[in-house]
Amino acid sequence: MSIEDARVMLLRALRERPTWAPTCFLAAFYAHAGQFEKAQETVKRLRAITPLGVQDATHWRDPEQREFH
Repeated sequence: MSIEDARVMLLRALRERPTWAPTCFLAAFYAHAGQFEKAQETVKRLRAITPLGVQDATHWRDPEQREFH
């Protein structure tokens, strides 16, 4: 899966479930892509959904993929 595929999938998921808390993943995508205004808008949306965000997402992280390429 490419980073663009992930963005499309996250946008689709948010359309289907607008209160889905892992909106932070979309914010991270935008930040990595240098689209900081979109990242900030997405974070605002996440804060409107829940003040907690994703407290612990380590089970979703692959240590071998920590560097963004």
